[in-house]
Amino acid sequence: MAIDSRRRLVAHLKAMIACGAYREGDRLPTLRVFAEQFNTTLSTARNGMLELEKLGLLEIRRSDGVYVKANGNGKLAAPNRRIAVFGSCPNDISYLETYSAHSLLGLQEMASENNCRLEMHFRHYFMRQSIEITDDEIAGSDAIIFLGSYDWAPLKLPATLPAVGLGMSLPGSRQISTIDLDPFDAAAIATAYFVERKITKVKFFYLDFGSPRHRYVAFKDEFERAGGQCEGVIIDGNLVPPEFFDDPQAGYLFVNGTMSDAALVGYRNQQNRNLTTDFTILSLDGKCRYVHSYLPVPNLGIDWREAGKALFTECMYRLDHPDSAARSLYFCPDLQIPGTPTR
Repeated sequence: MAIDSRRRLVAHLKAMIACGAYREGDRLPTLRVFAEQFNTTLSTARNGMLELEKLGLLEIRRSDGVYVKANGNGKLAAPNRRIAVFGSCPNDISYLETYSAHSLLGLQEMASENNCRLEMHFRHYFMRQSIEITDDEIAGSDAIIFLGSYDWAPLKLPATLPAVGLGMSLPGSRQISTIDLDPFDAAAIATAYFVERKITKVKFFYLDFGSPRHRYVAFKDEFERAGGQCEGVIIDGNLVPPEFFDDPQAGYLFVNGTMSDAALVGYRNQQNRNLTTDFTILSLDGKCRYVHSYLPVPNLGIDWREAGKALFTECMYRLDHPDSAARSLYFCPDLQIPGTPTR
C-alpha cells in the first residue's frame, strides 16, 4: 500500500511540474499536506520527494522545504523540430490532475529523446463557440499537438501544419489525427459489465460534442444490440443533479470521470449515501485513477502517459510522411472496480 501511495504521489508531482502548475523555484506544500491528500504516511511522502530529487526535479533544502528544480522541458540549443502544444490553463485544477497533465509526461519524454522542443501554450478554450489558432502562436513550429477536448466547437488552424489531438474525435478530418480511449472497445466492455449485473436499461450521461458524443453512440448501438435499452441524457457543464437517479433498476454510465465524481459528491451531500451503493454505475476515461481527490468508482480507463507518447509518435510520422492522411488512433481501456486487483 505504501508503494502504491508513493507511486501515485510521484506521478502526481511529475504531472504538476510538467504542465507548469509547479514552476522552477516554487516551494511545494509540506509533507504533511501531501500525506493527507494521498492518505499515506509522512515517511512515504518523504520517500516520494527523495525519488524526485534523484531525478533532478526537486531540491530538498534542510529546514527550509522542498523546491522545484526543473520542469523536464528545458530549452534545446538546436532542436530537430519544434512542436506547438496547446492545453488548458495551468491554474485550472480540472486540467492539472487529469489525463492531459499525465499525457504531457509521455510527450515530454519522447520529445527529449528525439531532441524536439515543445512550445507550450496554455489557454482556457473550454466551451467557447469557436477555437482559432493563429499564425503568430505557431510561428517557427513544425507541428501542433492539442492536449484535451478541442472538439466541442469548430477548430480553425493554419492549413500548413499537421496536427494531433488528445481525447478528441474528429472523423473525416484531413489535418488532425486523434488519440483517444477506444469508444467501441469501451462500449463492448461496458455492455458486458451491465449485462453481467442483469441491467437491461442504462442512462448514459454525456456532453453533446465530439468524443463524448462518439462514446455515447458507440455504447448505445452495442447495448441495444445486446437487447438492452439506452437512454442518452445530455448534461451541460458536467453536473448531474441527484434527482436524475430515479430508477433503482437502471444502470448509469458517465462519459467522463469529472461528471461521475460531481454526481457522487452531489448525491452524497443530498442523500448522505454512496451513489455506488444504491445504483449500478460506471465511468469512462479512468480520471479517478489520476485525481487523488476523486471518489473511487467503477471505471474504464487507459494509460494516458502512453497516450502522450503516441501523440508524439503520430506527430513525427505525419512530419516524416507529409502526404499521409490524418487518422484516429485508439487505446483499449481496462475495467477497474475499486477494491479489486487491476491488471
